[in-house]
Amino acid sequence: LDAGAPVASAVRSVIEVSPDVTASLLGRVLAHLDVGRAPEEAWAELRDDAVWGPAARDFVRSARSGTALSEALRRHAADLRQGDHEEETKRAR
Repeated sequence: LDAGAPVASAVRSVIEVSPDVTASLLGRVLAHLDVGRAPEEAWAELRDDAVWGPAARDFVRSARSGTALSEALRRHAADLRQGDHEEETKRAR
């Protein structure tokens, strides 16, 4: 996305390196995008997902407004990593 790749291409790249569960979720989004559905429709299934919800909402917001996605996605990833780290620390204690 930083280099200007279209969203569908970026999603396709993520699918290629993702675990099966993630690839399946994103594959459904990609299928919607590939047939020309609006971003709101393509990302609707993930809008309320605990992990993918914030990113899905940002994809829709970006499609509407033209805002950049990369930094928002980095922030979401960092938040998820921090949450995982905190959970691991709690379990270790």
